Amino acid sequence: MIYFITDGQYVKIGFTGKDDVTERLTALQIGNPKKLKVIGVIEGDRETERILHTVFAPLKAQGEWFKIDKDTQSELVEKHKIVSGTRGLVYKAYKQKPEITQQEIADSIGISRQMVSKYKKELNGY
Repeated sequence: MIYFITDGQYVKIGFTGKDDVTERLTALQIGNPKKLKVIGVIEGDRETERILHTVFAPLKAQGEWFKIDKDTQSELVEKHKIVSGTRGLVYKAYKQKPEITQQEIADSIGISRQMVSKYKKELNGY
């Protein structure tokens, strides 16, 4: 799975072999003074990650962090349907741990509890 995490200024494009980026977000947050937020996930492997790093190489800031402006981030989200990534994270959280609270999900992926509630209602079809 390829994840896109932002601190509001930079975007980290990374790979995880897990179906949930929560652990990765938590690990990255420990070393970052700015609040991090998952802006999306797409299916992919290390090769996909390498290709994305090559595509965005001109915008590379440091390591796997890229200086991607808001317009480009929006284009990325639209082009790759990343916007559904947050809904996907909510779905996966409930699938993997049905007893998880809405607040736990919200805190782990950087969205409001109200958005988790909205997504949960969409997932349940009401």
